[in-house]
Amino acid sequence: MHCPVCLRADSIPLLDLGEGPVFCNVQWPSRAQAIAAAKAPIRLAACASCGHVFNEAFDPDIVAYAPGYENSQHSSTVFSRYAERLVERLATAYGLSGCAIVDIGCGRGELLEALARRVGGRGYGFDPSYSGGDASADAAVHVVREEFDPERARQIRPALICCRHVLEHLHAPGDFLDGVREAMAASGDPVLYLEVPNGTHLLRNAMVWDVLYEHVSYFTARSLRLALRSSGFRIHALYEAFGGQFLCVEAAVGAPARARSGRRARASDPSPADAAGPMTERIERWKRWSSGERRSGRTAAIWGAGTKGVMFLNLLGLNSDRPIPRALDQNPAKDGLFIPCTGQQISLPSVDALAGLSSVILMNSIYSGEVEARLAGMNVAVELLAAD
Repeated sequence: MHCPVCLRADSIPLLDLGEGPVFCNVQWPSRAQAIAAAKAPIRLAACASCGHVFNEAFDPDIVAYAPGYENSQHSSTVFSRYAERLVERLATAYGLSGCAIVDIGCGRGELLEALARRVGGRGYGFDPSYSGGDASADAAVHVVREEFDPERARQIRPALICCRHVLEHLHAPGDFLDGVREAMAASGDPVLYLEVPNGTHLLRNAMVWDVLYEHVSYFTARSLRLALRSSGFRIHALYEAFGGQFLCVEAAVGAPARARSGRRARASDPSPADAAGPMTERIERWKRWSSGERRSGRTAAIWGAGTKGVMFLNLLGLNSDRPIPRALDQNPAKDGLFIPCTGQQISLPSVDALAGLSSVILMNSIYSGEVEARLAGMNVAVELLAAD
């Protein structure tokens, strides 16, 4: 596979994680269906030219997004506050009052609705996994269950295009960005807000639970900048957010697109190869922990049945027996469903769901204060461990 960013074919093998679920964010109505969920290989490679990290075994033909794909984090107060601050920043920084907004990969449409309401404009979403109902003709927000259509977006003439946690899923991100640029070129001087998982954070902190099949790419600031500039964007701002876990860009249409080509990594860039050893050690350390828990007869639950939790269970090879027979998640849409490939049932956090547990493994430490308060409010005494 060529590098998705600079298109060169000089990748360096980095880490082979075996097979993982094709979809971490599709939960299943029965344990049998969950255990039978499709798997595919994850082999991380780094581009020797531009430093971009990607899954060289990715096959776009087996990935099709549809209703049932559930990755909303808005049930968390911490995440909801982050989203509220983002809405306020975009609305005030770019004078969006009364304007049209396009959100690519809008999910349930929470952010799109909040933006449209804040600016008094109209919102248009594109997402094949959208599970909401059809909007009335006079509704402020309309979502189509389709992939992004540049021609339809041109007709909307948006002042802002949002694209959050989509680019890393795409086999050909440059072609997608070219289409976004085409849509924006017909709309005066619109703004693109782009958000992806921060590949530098992943590499520096050996965040192996953030590696999943759905993500072809792991963008660093440098590879994201290269991708945008190659498609003719002018970057206003590029920054980290959400505790360094997200990489964010605000950009506009700039010079004409130029030929995609990589450049050698600078000494200050994190070396992808340096992350392989710590990632492997993290997996082995948790395998030793799970073996000890199983021998002692203790049981635990993960808190967070999203991508981190699903990959944690799958990379450790833990089925729905001890030491982790269950998963907890604050998203009501996941309650009662089952984790792909390992089969743990997901429950909303409650006294009953926590009964008999020796420990809870928090999949993302950014939520530690929120989870600690939730446990204290339930008066539950359980050891809280951090997976990251």
